[in-house]
Amino acid sequence: MKRLILLWLLFLFYTGCSDVGFEIRQSSSCQEAPLKGIVCSQGEDGINHYSTEFVSGKVDVIFVIDNSGSMSVEQKQMAQRLGNLLEKINLAQMDYRIAVITTDVKKDKGQFLKFPDGSLFLTPQSPKVLEQLKQTIQRQETLTCDQNNYNPSMCPSGDERGIYALNLALDRPENTSFFRDSAHLSVILLSDEDERSAGGTLSGFPLEPYDLPETLIQKVALQLGMTKTFSFHSVIVKPGDAQCLNAQIVHLPNGRNLYGYYGKTYAKLSRPSDNLKALGGLVDGTIGSICASDYAAQMGDIGSRVSEVVDSYQLPCEPIDNSLTVEISERGNAFTEIPFEVDNNLMIHFNPPLPAGTRVKIRWSCPNYL
Repeated sequence: MKRLILLWLLFLFYTGCSDVGFEIRQSSSCQEAPLKGIVCSQGEDGINHYSTEFVSGKVDVIFVIDNSGSMSVEQKQMAQRLGNLLEKINLAQMDYRIAVITTDVKKDKGQFLKFPDGSLFLTPQSPKVLEQLKQTIQRQETLTCDQNNYNPSMCPSGDERGIYALNLALDRPENTSFFRDSAHLSVILLSDEDERSAGGTLSGFPLEPYDLPETLIQKVALQLGMTKTFSFHSVIVKPGDAQCLNAQIVHLPNGRNLYGYYGKTYAKLSRPSDNLKALGGLVDGTIGSICASDYAAQMGDIGSRVSEVVDSYQLPCEPIDNSLTVEISERGNAFTEIPFEVDNNLMIHFNPPLPAGTRVKIRWSCPNYL
C-alpha cells in the first residue's frame, strides 16, 4: 500500500492537473502484470505473452450520498426504489458488495458508513440487505438540518465533494478489503449540486486535484489495476434542465435562499469522453434526474447497466493480430473457446452476458514497449 501511495504522489508531481494522455494501450510490462492479476512471459522476440483468469458476476458498488440540507426528500426517493436496482442485480445472480459514503469530506472523510448490523459493506449473505441499505442512505443528519431551518451549526457540510470523497475512500486502509480483483466497480451518486457546488466556478470553492474526474480515473487504475472496469452513475440536476434547476431553490425563513446546480462534473464521469476513457477502465454509466417524480425507472436503468458491464474486461495493451482468445468453463467443465467483441478502448464484451460464476480465461500477446 505504501508503495502504491508513493507511486501515486510521484505521478501527481509530474503530471499536475493536466490531461496527461495516460494511454492504456501503451502499457505492456511483465513487471507490472502480477499487480493486475495477470501471468506474463517475455519471449526472445520482444513479445510479451499474457494470460488471466477470473470468475464472472462480481461487482463492487459504492453509493455516494449528498447529505447536505435539502436532500432528505431525494434520499427518501432513492431509498424507496432501491428494490428496482437490487432486482436487476439479483436477477443476474451477481456476487456484489455495497458500501455507502457521503459528500461531506470535512466530517466523514471518505469513510464507509456502518450499516445497522455494524458492517462496512453488504453482500448477498447479509441479513435484510434492502432494509439496511434504505436506512443508511436516508441520513439522519440531513433530516435534522432540514427540521432546524438549515441552521449551519446543525447541518453537515454544504461543500459537496463526491469525487473528493471517493478518492479519500480509495486512500483509507480499512476500505482495502472491499475492492476485489476482477470485480467491476460501480459508483452511484445522488446530489442536487455539482462538485464543490458549482464545479469550481464559485468564488472560494475551486476544484482541487482530488475533485477532478481525471484524478479519480487514474487513481482507480493505479491502485486497483489497469484492468479494473469502472462505471459512474449520476442522479443529478441534468445539465441544461432549467426547470429542474429552478425547482432546487429553497427559500429560508431568514430571507436567504439555497440553490442547486447542474451536475456538469459528475456528468463527465457518467458520459465520459474518449480522452477520459483513455486514462483507465472507465466505461459509460447512466445519468438520472434528481427531479424525477419516481426513481423506479432510473434505479432499474442503473441496475441494467451494471449487469451489462460487470463482466467486461479491460485489456492493458493492444493485442497483436490473432493473438487474443477467450475461453470459459461452466460448473467445472473443460474450457471452451467463445466469441467476443472488443471496442475501441480495448474493452472485451460478452454477448450474451456470461452466467454468474463462469470461469473465464483470456490470452493475448503485445509488443514489449517498455
